[in-house]
Amino acid sequence: MHVSAMEIALASVRVIDGKRQPSGPLQHDLCAEGFAGMIDIIPSFVRPVHNGLSCHRRRRSAAGFTIPEMLAVVAVIMIIISMLLPTLMAARKHARATACMSNLHQWGLFALTDTASNRGRYFMDLGPNAQGTWMAHLQKFYPHADDFRLCPDSTVVSKKSPPRGGTDVAWGAHYYFRAKDFGSYGINHWVNDTPSNWYGGWANDATKQWRTKWGIDQHAMSPVFMDCGWYGANPYDLASGRADGAIPVVEDGFMKGPYGWGDAFARFTMNRHGGKGAAGGINVSFADGHGAFVQKNDLWKLNWYKGYRPASVSVPY
Repeated sequence: MHVSAMEIALASVRVIDGKRQPSGPLQHDLCAEGFAGMIDIIPSFVRPVHNGLSCHRRRRSAAGFTIPEMLAVVAVIMIIISMLLPTLMAARKHARATACMSNLHQWGLFALTDTASNRGRYFMDLGPNAQGTWMAHLQKFYPHADDFRLCPDSTVVSKKSPPRGGTDVAWGAHYYFRAKDFGSYGINHWVNDTPSNWYGGWANDATKQWRTKWGIDQHAMSPVFMDCGWYGANPYDLASGRADGAIPVVEDGFMKGPYGWGDAFARFTMNRHGGKGAAGGINVSFADGHGAFVQKNDLWKLNWYKGYRPASVSVPY
């Protein structure tokens, strides 16, 4: 007599506690590899159960990840992340430096527009007078100038007394400034058109001041705004032998010491962008309106004032 596989399966089912269960050797034989095809044609309500799980479910579980395999996958992912992290960090730093350059470009455009409306003359840039500092003066004409006060790499405002800034710290409010005057950038004071009766000009040396955009030679090499630890500085050339032209030997020496008001290059000789060592430097906006990254050693090669003598130097940090 011919007996079908379905009849064998049904004959091997017994009822236990109201539930159909396979009986006898078929309970194990149905799970054998050679009988796997029959399992798929047996209705689910009569499929053999072993330890509370169907053989079909046991076969699916066997195809899943084991704990060691999952740990291996996690380890590979962590290795990939560690390899990509330096690249991602560098990309973020580059993006911040680009945003900083954009800020300085805006200040440069503000200044060019202001001088154009003032017969080519630059502002006085004196805190105690009616104009105030350069930021306060330009803000009168450009209400959104506050959006460009801080470099993205220098957003913490100094609370020191006096509130000097540095590589990653912005200079803060001071009695010399207008209220809420702060920033990450400074001006080359030699461009200012200071009053003739004001101490004979910056550093009592008015002959070096440009005063007007027409008085500047080498516009593309003459800095106006830059990353700075104060609202401005009036550096001298190295050949002058003055402290204002000397090479600082420690970074942020203007903020932390030992440098003071007479050490002009210490205010902006920093590694705010470009990394450490010789590669580090600051962003600068020039008299012709363009902006550029300048390495620390090259700051002494710029055209800071009338008669400035460029020099090759090596900053030790």
